[in-house]
Amino acid sequence: MRNHTATHLLHSALREVLGDHVVQRGSLVAPDRLRFDFAHTGPLGTDEVEQVESIVNKGIWADHLVEIDHRSYTAAVADGAMALFGEKYPDQVRVVSIAGVSMELCGGTHATHTGAIGLFRLVSQSGVSAGVRRIEALTGRAAFAYLKGREATLEEVSAVLKTRPGGAARRAEQLLSDTVELENLLDQLRAQGGSGETDVTSDMIDLEGGGTSSYRGVRIRVRNADDARKWGDQFLESGTSGVAVLAAEMPGKKHVLFAFVSEDMISRGVRADALVREVSAFVGGRGGGKSHIAQAGVEDATSIEEALHAGASAVRALLRKAKA
Repeated sequence: MRNHTATHLLHSALREVLGDHVVQRGSLVAPDRLRFDFAHTGPLGTDEVEQVESIVNKGIWADHLVEIDHRSYTAAVADGAMALFGEKYPDQVRVVSIAGVSMELCGGTHATHTGAIGLFRLVSQSGVSAGVRRIEALTGRAAFAYLKGREATLEEVSAVLKTRPGGAARRAEQLLSDTVELENLLDQLRAQGGSGETDVTSDMIDLEGGGTSSYRGVRIRVRNADDARKWGDQFLESGTSGVAVLAAEMPGKKHVLFAFVSEDMISRGVRADALVREVSAFVGGRGGGKSHIAQAGVEDATSIEEALHAGASAVRALLRKAKA
């Protein structure tokens, strides 16, 4: 009953959005769903679907009275009632009217007012034959249950993406973008036959009181700054005494210098922010950071290896300065 009334609202909405060429070609009215076939040449676009849904729901929420009366076929058609093409009607016909919305010749059962439908949700559209489209929709509780199911699915997807539902699309786009960047980077690394990490220089630095600490100057290709920081985290978490200056190349030929300093070397006066300022001078960059990690921009990428080689001398200079 409610779904039959909903087909009248849908028919009217389709004609309003798509044009007067839209006429009913068939329908199915079930307790939990409806199907409506109509004359049209192609699928509805996203905007058209939204417009149709909006018009139908506005008609529902306006709670129009559904009026039924009997009159002659000639008078009904003259008053603007729609009749199914090819259908034979008796002299006296039954007219179902929704004030200001729809007037159709119909023998089916209907709600007494449109508000009884509750809610309308279009769930699919397809082609039936040449020039005939089919829409399937849900109303009332079935429509609400459908929307709750979609909401639950969105919550699950958001949990997997580790974001809120409102940010799921943006997060998915970012992951796809990251995947493309990673695939491009892997292709480049395979073409070069390497891992993307090159030790440009390494040195052992003597420490006061005995012992040594290592210095590494490394070039690496990464997707972004986070990848370079992860490299630094692994270096610092190794538990060995050491200092590293990392020249990271990112997509778009962007270069950034990073300095990483172990805790024992920090206690001896070697700070990453001081070190990165020293080495970045060779590449025309400026930077800063914290005692254990710092970064600087690169203006002159041709001098990167010179900066990496200078790192060991800069560490020794900082040790001497701390001792003085």
